[in-house]
Amino acid sequence: MIFILLLALASCYALPFAPPETFKSELIEVEEAILNNSIISPVNGANSAIKKDVLKVILNDEKNLIHKDFHIPKYFKDSTHFWFSVYTQYTSKQVIIHDKNELSLVYNVMDFSPLHSSKINKFAKSKLQADLSLERAKNIKKLLKRLHLPKSKLSPEELSVLSSIENSSLKIPKGTKKKRQFFKGLSTTIRTQTGQRDMVFYGVLRSLPYLPFLEKQFKNFKLPKELLGIAFVESSFNLKAKSYAGAAGIWQFMPRTAASFMPRRSKYIDYRNNPIISSLAAFHLLKQNKQILKRWDLAVPAYNFGTSHLVRAKRKFKHKATLPYIMENYKHGSVGFASKNYYSEFLAMVYTLAYKDLIFPLKGYAKESNAFKNDIGVYVTKCRLGPKTFFNLLSKSSPKIKKLNAHFLYKNPTYKRNKIVVSDLILTSKKYRKLTDKELRSYYPKNFYKLNRRSKCGN
Repeated sequence: MIFILLLALASCYALPFAPPETFKSELIEVEEAILNNSIISPVNGANSAIKKDVLKVILNDEKNLIHKDFHIPKYFKDSTHFWFSVYTQYTSKQVIIHDKNELSLVYNVMDFSPLHSSKINKFAKSKLQADLSLERAKNIKKLLKRLHLPKSKLSPEELSVLSSIENSSLKIPKGTKKKRQFFKGLSTTIRTQTGQRDMVFYGVLRSLPYLPFLEKQFKNFKLPKELLGIAFVESSFNLKAKSYAGAAGIWQFMPRTAASFMPRRSKYIDYRNNPIISSLAAFHLLKQNKQILKRWDLAVPAYNFGTSHLVRAKRKFKHKATLPYIMENYKHGSVGFASKNYYSEFLAMVYTLAYKDLIFPLKGYAKESNAFKNDIGVYVTKCRLGPKTFFNLLSKSSPKIKKLNAHFLYKNPTYKRNKIVVSDLILTSKKYRKLTDKELRSYYPKNFYKLNRRSKCGN
């Protein structure tokens, strides 16, 4: 069945948008669903959620909310601005089609909001959004291969794509042969990126109850508060986040790395799922990275692709070993698009979180901010622990006690002593040893049990 997609052409920073003839979807079921639901305009041009004057205030840090160590270097300006737009200006119903090497080059921003407001099931919507985005990317690829021709021979659509390139940071070479190679090269580096504004917003809401504890511990560990951006880059502060590679929790610890900082995981217990304990582990890891690499612009990327790579790069390049130089010259199979963009993503998130009150509608969310009864405390059990009994005893006084102890995957078993528990109530010292701030910063969570050696159940 054939259907016609009518595009509402709109401009966003003078970006071109796809014409109807671009799309030739073969998703028969989805097409029928669209026709049956009378959806004739599933794609519109996307508009930015933030006005230009507000963008200027944020990206220039005019309110001085961000530590100088995390100001945007010139080398990362275009890429940071791109990721900032992903996090703050476009939602998951919008798709950016761009060049993966030169992030200032954006071809299209497609808005699928009308499609998502239809009665089609969510899987069909997702599939159609992905398919239409891919088809548009393929169409741009074809257009790029003709841009070496004189402008008089180019179609309006081709001229529109050419305009996007001219407005980017790229310089188009002179000469037909060089132009042909240049545009052919661009045709191989097209990428689609779904917006994340809504996901980051919900992440901000999820983080609100934990911020008092986390901000206190940033000071306790003498770490900059901006490092919280890593948890958002990794998971949008999704407490249940899990990756195909095996990472888990808001900090997306891989099993091997987690084993260096947190107690051993099993099918019954996984401390990576606990936002408090995993945050303490992340603070120890980041502090260690900084001690080894000396600079935050190296210690932060090391969180993503490993300290060892950056240590080797520093030894190899010596005094030239700045992050931009390493990104340009360090060759390794594990350092791909994600790794090269990690620091830009982090900086973009730092600015997003620092100016979240300007970016997101955060008024009226006092309930989320006050989800816990009191200050959060970290304890080590002196006695055997049955999570089910523990939760039943405390749930009336502390409705979020299960969420604070999400590392217990099974509630029925009775666990041996020396397990870590988190509570927003003061627990009895006869059964639980509360850890001080000094102990939290001096010991890895996996070694908390050592502080409990002289403690006995009931004393």
